[in-house]
Amino acid sequence: MKDPFHTTKKLTKRIAELKAYRFQKVQDLKMWSAKEDKSKTEKHPPEEWDFTLSVGDFWKGRDRYIWAHYELTVPDEEDLWLLIDFGRTGGGYNSGFESLLLIDGEPYQGVDSNHTEIFLADHYRGKPSDLI
Repeated sequence: MKDPFHTTKKLTKRIAELKAYRFQKVQDLKMWSAKEDKSKTEKHPPEEWDFTLSVGDFWKGRDRYIWAHYELTVPDEEDLWLLIDFGRTGGGYNSGFESLLLIDGEPYQGVDSNHTEIFLADHYRGKPSDLI
């Protein structure tokens, strides 16, 4: 079907333009402590971390288990969201990262390449928290 008024193209451009206004204040979580679980059997986070992950780092390989940790002081503001995006991988939506976010050692929310936005409950406001 023809689109004589280029409606789809215009809407796509407007959606991309609005994306910049979605989150007003952004704080990058730049350096994550990390450790790979080569045994693939660990059920609890490690006590020591071997390396760091930064924005722009990448890894590859199937079925890799990597624990990541960040110490965050949550701002004392309303309507707080975490955006945890470890990227998109593979085609056909049958590969990519999957994880369970732990906040202060408690399961909080599943995170994957299609579910990167996490709403933070009010009781975390103004407090330091461990993200794993």
